[in-house]
Amino acid sequence: MLQIYCEKSQVQDGHNVLDVGCGWGSLTLYIAQKYSNCKVTGICNSVTQKAHIEEQCG
Repeated sequence: MLQIYCEKSQVQDGHNVLDVGCGWGSLTLYIAQKYSNCKVTGICNSVTQKAHIEEQCG
């Protein structure tokens, strides 16, 4: 499903991607792993979700 989102959004390596309402970061993390030259910014208003995403990145 995440790949389908990327295809429909025409995400390409090197793009800047803004994921508004990123939740637990599934799409944000997927893009960061699959497209290593993308700059991905995820926005959520949950401290717990933010901590989870940062833990996965570091």
